[in-house]
Amino acid sequence: MNYHIRRHTDQPHTLLVSYSFRARNAKTFIQIPFWRPGRYEAGNFGRNYIGFEAFADESPIAFRKVQPLVWELDTPIDTDVMVTYRCLAAELTAGNTYLDDDVMLINPVNALVYAHGFEKEPCRFQVEFPEGWTVASGFKKDQSKIEKAGQVHYVASGIQELFDTPVLAAANMKTLKYEENGIPFFVHLACEGLPNFTQLISDFEAFTRSQIKAFGGFPVDQYHFLILLLPYKAYHGVEHENSTVIIFGPSEELAQWPAYKELLGVSSHELYHTWNVKALRPADWTPYDFTGPDYSRLGYVAEGVTTYMGDWMLWNSGAFDDAGFLAELSTHMQRHIDNEGRLHQSLADSSVDTWIDGYGKAAPGRRVSIYVEGALLALICDCRLLGATEGDFGLNDVMRRLYEKFPKGRGYTEEDYWGEMAHDNNCDWTELRKKVVDGRGGIEDLLPAALSTLGIIIDAQPSALPWEAKHGLVLQMVGNSALVALAMSGSPAVNAGLWQGDIIVSIAGEVPQHYLETKLDIEGLELEVIRGGRQIHTKLKADGKVWRKIYAVEREDLENQLFDLWRNSVHSYSTNI
Repeated sequence: MNYHIRRHTDQPHTLLVSYSFRARNAKTFIQIPFWRPGRYEAGNFGRNYIGFEAFADESPIAFRKVQPLVWELDTPIDTDVMVTYRCLAAELTAGNTYLDDDVMLINPVNALVYAHGFEKEPCRFQVEFPEGWTVASGFKKDQSKIEKAGQVHYVASGIQELFDTPVLAAANMKTLKYEENGIPFFVHLACEGLPNFTQLISDFEAFTRSQIKAFGGFPVDQYHFLILLLPYKAYHGVEHENSTVIIFGPSEELAQWPAYKELLGVSSHELYHTWNVKALRPADWTPYDFTGPDYSRLGYVAEGVTTYMGDWMLWNSGAFDDAGFLAELSTHMQRHIDNEGRLHQSLADSSVDTWIDGYGKAAPGRRVSIYVEGALLALICDCRLLGATEGDFGLNDVMRRLYEKFPKGRGYTEEDYWGEMAHDNNCDWTELRKKVVDGRGGIEDLLPAALSTLGIIIDAQPSALPWEAKHGLVLQMVGNSALVALAMSGSPAVNAGLWQGDIIVSIAGEVPQHYLETKLDIEGLELEVIRGGRQIHTKLKADGKVWRKIYAVEREDLENQLFDLWRNSVHSYSTNI
């Protein structure tokens, strides 16, 4: 199979794509992928495909849509067939295909099609870009081709590899390199602003070293961080077989710790996925099925364990200090409490339900986050394991054993996962699975006891913002207005008729910004609210209850030896399989 991508010279944000193969049957079905790995929802990529055409030996042939993502072609047998189309590339996320005057990001899974029956056939993939640009990718180069300026030739073993290997080309790109355990790692930084290279490479080396030590090796022979830095706020990462795409901004803030910490966090998270999801994969995703939804109830392992371990690796490596790591756990706890979905849907069911409402805002309180809830579940498991074994065995060891027992191509089941959790450590996970994985509202019941084993407590204090503490109302500034981000069920805010998505445009006749900045109480003041284009007037009246607390995970017992073992618990355990 042969693919060719180049810029459309007359239409902005548009790529010209051609795909050719030799027909084997009189009817051939051409498939647009239904989804992309790492985003467990329908991709709807077909909305960006324009002007589909099909040819056999350069002559037009008949074709028709038989499903929204499938064309049927009349293909003479043993004839060279080519399909062509335009691909709109106007939306920039780490998982999309995007093109402008400075950058080209190709995620093949949403830019390329394939013929049924050719899934395991070798692929050649040619990309053209403006001369003078730099290109980076985890693809292997096609050694049979002589490259010219502004073009590159790649090869892939089939669509599993092809659709999981992005390409980044940019007018301005800086590439840094380091090596761990004999594996070369490349950090490609494109576009706006650049962080301190010395510190960045030092921290990347450190968390990479911790992760390789935890698993005892690396699944691939090279790795690429494809990082696109932007002048505006952006935060997104997507894992791939031997690379990750990360978009981050504003780049000018990387000189400050809060932004730099976020870049470290997403980078460590995506690298951990190289083991957990790419090499070690639930059986439901082995291999990936691109023709339709690929459900799994193990999203809490795929994303939850990765979220927890990505931050833990930064702590273990020294990039985060104790306070920094506990602050990340505090953030997860706050998000858990603020999401009333914990009372309405289980974690495993929510793993499946990303396919219903994707990654945007779901109906308030409908489901939980597999990232946040999954990370807290991983935290409980790690604490229990370390406590039961006096620090000799933790979640790191479970993940390593799974990695060794279930090599790539042999997926694990939910029972496999919990079987390894219970192996040789006298831990009974029945209650936890019932309450947290398959039940609702169990994390806050089980987490305090698990943390206490390591000398940690969860402190909760009333929010310093009166509209949060007294009225159950969480606001976000949007210009001079205030967006209702959360109105807690049964709270005075809800009783006053406020709901998520409402926009408060005035408080007592003035813009809300003054009241939010000075933290003045808004009890009894008239609020002017815009909802669905209509104006609504209401007032808040407190009921004497504390409606929102701010949660912090803190050390209570500074002499607890398990805490230090927790920080340093990368063991040398191996199953010797």
